[in-house]
Amino acid sequence: MHKKYNRKVQESESAGIGKCRSTSFVLSVSDNGIGIPENLDIESLEGLGFQLVTSLVDQLDREFELKRHNGTEFTMRFAATE
Repeated sequence: MHKKYNRKVQESESAGIGKCRSTSFVLSVSDNGIGIPENLDIESLEGLGFQLVTSLVDQLDREFELKRHNGTEFTMRFAATE
């Protein structure tokens, strides 16, 4: 992935967006905290942040990946348009 933007929010957090190949973008936000528990269904959460993420993914009909080990990492892939 070629990163267009990458920013350390705090020492343990980062956010980035980059173009992956010529047809898609990848948006990634991560931290190295305790992680989100495996048994927690994020689509059932009522917090605004999770609702915004799942709503955006649904609207764009895109892929969403959540990694829960060594912190938390959210990754969304979406098509690049002209």
